[in-house]
Amino acid sequence: MAAEDPDVGTGLQVARKRYELALAELRRAEGVYTDLGGSHPDGTEVLRNANREFSIAAEQFRNALQKFSDAVLRKTRGDSIPGRIADKSNR
Repeated sequence: MAAEDPDVGTGLQVARKRYELALAELRRAEGVYTDLGGSHPDGTEVLRNANREFSIAAEQFRNALQKFSDAVLRKTRGDSIPGRIADKSNR
C-alpha cells in the first residue's frame, strides 16, 4: 500500500538508496583497512569516514521508514481522508 503523500514514498526511496551506498562504501573501507593493516592511519581514516556516513544514512533510513509506516497507518485507519471525521469509538 502506498502512502497518500508521494514525498513520503520518495523520501523512503532516497534514504534507502543512500543507506545501500553507505553500506557498500563501509564494506569497501573495511577492505582498505584490512589491506593497509590496522595501524595505518589512512586505513583508519577511511574506515572512520565510512562509519560516520553509514551511521547518518542508517538514521535517515530509519526516520524515513517511520514516516512511511505512520503515513500508511493513517491511510489504513482513514485519518488522512479529506473531509472525513474518524470515529475512534469503535477502536
